[in-house]
Amino acid sequence: MKCRYSYCKHGGEVSKEEAIKEGSSYFQKGCHKEKQLKQQIEEYYLSNMPPCTLQILRKVIKQLIHEKNMEAEYMLFVLNYITNNKKPINNPFGLANYCNEGRIKSEYNKIKIREQYNEMEKPSEIDISTNKNGYKYKPTNKRITDII
Repeated sequence: MKCRYSYCKHGGEVSKEEAIKEGSSYFQKGCHKEKQLKQQIEEYYLSNMPPCTLQILRKVIKQLIHEKNMEAEYMLFVLNYITNNKKPINNPFGLANYCNEGRIKSEYNKIKIREQYNEMEKPSEIDISTNKNGYKYKPTNKRITDII
């Protein structure tokens, strides 16, 4: 099947099992997520930032995400950063300056790394009872001084 997202990064083809159906259109998971994030960015900007025309806002979003290869999640993070820290912004083209700022990029990267670390830190469920070599763990309360 054909992915209906015009900026599909996966070649435009999607299998029916992996596709997400929205209306009569099929999307790949990544394309559907990006499309939803772009809609969230539009809604957030229009509700929290100075008013502008929707065409200009969509042009800026398209330039940043598809031409400058920024993540949509990062743009949403930048918008949150601007409103939380009460940074000045007069028009949507000012988003490019904030998106290229090094401090915001490093803060976003720290948050992403922390999320990945927390996912890795979750204990995987391993069944110890099916140990093939017959080893059984017996916890002891010995200290290093007992060896000496």
